[in-house]
Amino acid sequence: MNNSPFWEDELEAQAIPPFSIKGMHTLFRVYRVSFSVLGLLVFFVFFYFLVDPLLAWLWFLVTSFTIGFGFYQRKKRQEKVKKSLLLQQEAKRRTGASLIGSAVHVAGYPCLEREQAIVIAMVGSEICFFAYDGTKIDVLPVQEIVSLHTVVYDDERVPHIEAVDSTAQALQITFRRRDKNFTALFRSMKKVRPIDWYHAIQKIR
Repeated sequence: MNNSPFWEDELEAQAIPPFSIKGMHTLFRVYRVSFSVLGLLVFFVFFYFLVDPLLAWLWFLVTSFTIGFGFYQRKKRQEKVKKSLLLQQEAKRRTGASLIGSAVHVAGYPCLEREQAIVIAMVGSEICFFAYDGTKIDVLPVQEIVSLHTVVYDDERVPHIEAVDSTAQALQITFRRRDKNFTALFRSMKKVRPIDWYHAIQKIR
């Protein structure tokens, strides 16, 4: 994978079925394809004999193309998901991370740009920040962290950090470096949720 990117996020709402249900997933797909083909043939015969043969063939070609293109698109999406998962596994192996995922840095971290998409990896007792091309940007030793909060936004987008919440949408980290405190906020955390990062960091602290 030398020519592959270091990290790639999965498509939203996509997942590779676990092996335990993969057989049922395949069986359901076979049934769906069979019913689609059967329905296509029934409508074709109906149009051919009761309406107009030319119209029937036209409808058959258009419908076949639409169904075929739909299956092609689905296959491409599944291949993209598998590629993303393989890249993520390779990134975890290369970094030796116990936990790895992506996030958007909102603001506050001195080595990161505002609204910068990054990869976060927990390596030993350090939090490593990478660009999507694999460039290491900075390392934050866990012992430098002063406080840690999960952030929940209410309906009016007001942030709350009073409680540790499994539905948190962001993670706030305050750390001390060169006798100065910095408070960084991370949102849109994928692969690993804010609550999971919170518990992993707290466990090391």
